[in-house]
Amino acid sequence: MKSSYLTAIILIISLPILYSIYVKSIEINRPSISSIVTNQNGNHILFFCLMLVLSIIVIEYEKIRNDKLSYYSLYFISMCVLLFCFFHPAYACHKSYAALAFFAILCFMLIHLKKSNILTYIFILELLTSVYLFYVFPKVFAGQIVFLSLFMTYFIYLHFIDNSNV
Repeated sequence: MKSSYLTAIILIISLPILYSIYVKSIEINRPSISSIVTNQNGNHILFFCLMLVLSIIVIEYEKIRNDKLSYYSLYFISMCVLLFCFFHPAYACHKSYAALAFFAILCFMLIHLKKSNILTYIFILELLTSVYLFYVFPKVFAGQIVFLSLFMTYFIYLHFIDNSNV
């Protein structure tokens, strides 16, 4: 059952990432993933629905994993992502919810570091990506793609560690 949830999570999170890469290749003037998935041509509704389904699946997955701290941190990340869907990327609310989600992702990763050296290395890469995002602002799109991809890799690897320990 956990593997089915993980497969659904991977597919759903991959859709906005791949769509963003596709749109960025066509429309060079899009500075961030948010500017692509939350624009007002209907993408924001589709993105919100995808994130709602993803949130439900992730929360159910975490219930099965039976890790309370992980459950609550991913619940918080999900709520932040759902909330920033309602605001244009230029608005302070969008940026605030995105920042909260960003730091909650780092906290989630920090919780599980002790489980594997590989998780530690991915976390260090995530921190380096974070520095890139905050200090090399014009290239924010690439940094966001790397940040989300590293988080997805971390989450998948965590799944396999948890399954091998059962």
